[in-house]
Amino acid sequence: MAVLQDGTVKGWGDNSVGQLGVGTTGDNYPTPVTLSGISNVSSVYCSSSDSDRFFTIFLMNDGTLRRSGRLVASDFGSSIDSTPVTVPDVQNVINVSATTDRVGVVLNDYTVRTWGTAYDGQLGWGTLSGSTNTPRHVVDSTGSTLTDILKVSMSSSHSLFLSNGGTVYSCGLNTFGQLGLGYTSPSPPNGATGRAQQIIGIPYISDIYAGYDFSCALTGGGTSYRDWE
Repeated sequence: MAVLQDGTVKGWGDNSVGQLGVGTTGDNYPTPVTLSGISNVSSVYCSSSDSDRFFTIFLMNDGTLRRSGRLVASDFGSSIDSTPVTVPDVQNVINVSATTDRVGVVLNDYTVRTWGTAYDGQLGWGTLSGSTNTPRHVVDSTGSTLTDILKVSMSSSHSLFLSNGGTVYSCGLNTFGQLGLGYTSPSPPNGATGRAQQIIGIPYISDIYAGYDFSCALTGGGTSYRDWE
C-alpha cells in the first residue's frame, strides 16, 4: 500500500479477503491500483498473518480511521470489508499499530486504546485474554490509564509503548524476555503481563519496534539501537 501526495492510496498484491480495499476479493493485483472512494489519507498500516486475517487500517487527516479486509474477533467480526469503511468510536488518532488480530492507537490526549483479541495480555487492559470490538484504554502497572504516550508498536506476541519522556512500557508474552523486564517466563503463565510495565535501565529512547519475539529501540542520539529478547 502507498499513500500519494494528494492523499489518495494505491495498493497491490494479494487481495484474498479484500485487504487492498479496491472493492473486490480473491484477486491478485501485480500492479498498483487506485482505491476509489477514499482520499485525505495520512498513512496506512497493513497487518501480517499466517492465516486469513489480512487487513489494512487507514489513518485519515482528520484523525479518524478506516479499515478494509478481515480482522477476526474484533471490529471486523468475521465479515469482510472489500472497501474502506469507518472504524466506529475512534477519533483524534495520532499514531497506529496493527498486527495479526489486534490494533492499537495513540490519541491526541496521549492515551492508548487497543481492540481485537488477546491471548497473553498483548492489549494491555489488565487481563491476559479477551476479545472486544470496542477500543479500551491501556493501563499501567497500578491499573491506572497509561498516559503521556507518543507511539505504540504491536507484534503478535507483545506490545511496546513509547512515552513523551523517552521511557518505554511493555505488555504481553515474555517467553523470550521480549518485554525487557529482566526475566523470562515467571508467573503469570508464560511470563505474560496484562498491564503495561515500565522497562528500567535503558537510556532516553526516541523510537521503538516490537518484533515477533524480540524488541528494538533507538536511543535519543539516533546513533545506536538496543535490542532484547
